[in-house]
Amino acid sequence: MYIVCIAMFCISPFLYSQLDFENDFRNTNVDLYSWFDKEVGLEKTVIYNGFLDDGDGYFEKDRSFENTNRYYKQFDFFDGSIVYDKQLFNNVKIKYDVFEDELLLNLKNSNNNLITIQPINNKVDSFVLNSQYFVNIDNLTVEKGNYKGYLKLLLDNENFQLYKKHLKSRIEKRSSNKLLYQFSDREYNLLHYKKSLIKIKNIRNLNKIFPEYKSVIREYSVKDKRSDSNIIDLLKKINLLMNKKAKAL
Repeated sequence: MYIVCIAMFCISPFLYSQLDFENDFRNTNVDLYSWFDKEVGLEKTVIYNGFLDDGDGYFEKDRSFENTNRYYKQFDFFDGSIVYDKQLFNNVKIKYDVFEDELLLNLKNSNNNLITIQPINNKVDSFVLNSQYFVNIDNLTVEKGNYKGYLKLLLDNENFQLYKKHLKSRIEKRSSNKLLYQFSDREYNLLHYKKSLIKIKNIRNLNKIFPEYKSVIREYSVKDKRSDSNIIDLLKKINLLMNKKAKAL
């Protein structure tokens, strides 16, 4: 594995905030950027600045146990999009190494051969894969505490955002005298509110954050307290009440 850096052609960069990044993906002239990437070639763009797999198998270094792996959802690459160094790239093969909190990109070089590149983390602004939007926590205007890496957006509105952090743990297994790794999924939710990230284990945690809406929270607490859909529905309700209260002032 080695680092590859190249001279670059540039398009005027976009600036992203946590409230408008989804709109940037939807509203960017995808045809224009796809044409530019095709005409110039991805090798002449910033997306080729990263760690290059030179065939030593560095990126796929684990032998996994019983169909587990270190990646988000599946071992194979997804068709996705990525904002890298403030530039948008569509129709990119991406997979998210949850265990290492790294991305892998499968790109074609000038010889039309597929190569694997690990983009530099602090240059990744956000990405989409499997129709899910992920943002680099470094781009959020929050007190990060011990949180780092990529967060999946679950809810975005005027008053707060809800994210999910995906994690994987691994344990060693022996099979036929071979060392294998068994990976297990873990996750938790984070609420971005008033420039802070607050860990949400269940609906009752919201009582401390929104004490004025305890009666509403109580209504949703009788349902599944840990269900993402239930928490999202409750937060949508709270957002509406907060907007209604603000208009009445």
